[in-house]
Amino acid sequence: MLIKAYGEYWNRAKIDWTVGVLGGRLKGKIQVNAWNQRGVYALYDHFNLVYIGQAESQDLGKRLRQHHTDRFAERWDSFSWFGLCAFDRKTSKLLDPDIAGVTETSAIRSIELVAILLTNAPLNRARGKFPGADKVWQIDRPTKSPADSIESKIFQLKLHAEQLEELILSKSNKVRARRRIKL
Repeated sequence: MLIKAYGEYWNRAKIDWTVGVLGGRLKGKIQVNAWNQRGVYALYDHFNLVYIGQAESQDLGKRLRQHHTDRFAERWDSFSWFGLCAFDRKTSKLLDPDIAGVTETSAIRSIELVAILLTNAPLNRARGKFPGADKVWQIDRPTKSPADSIESKIFQLKLHAEQLEELILSKSNKVRARRRIKL
């Protein structure tokens, strides 16, 4: 199957967007972090689907954090995600995507099940799980220790650096455009 791990209807309010953690729990109480997951996600407002996106060139956590502050900021309260990366059950780390050997039938079934779970289509009776995939249940924000607060500050600095870089690129593109118009 294409989907190796997934989480459904995670509460946005339970995420600390400053520390880079989408905390979850696998069967057997293994805690994992889905922040760096790759795949597709959906945003919901009161269980109504409002947006579907992909986390490919950017991690799932970064994409969701962008929506936390962009034009969708006030339009969603929960999200679901379907990832291509499995979790190592011994280390809890996210593994690289492994889609080698995925058959056409398996890929089609995965896509169908993602579509059914995202949309909750009323006439689809099919519900289910992705064979071999881990369902990840959301956990509440971990309590912060002094080490976490340092990690949080570093993460916030990186976030501000990314935002400044985007702002500088945006302004330099506008200056170039103005120069072209004058010529």
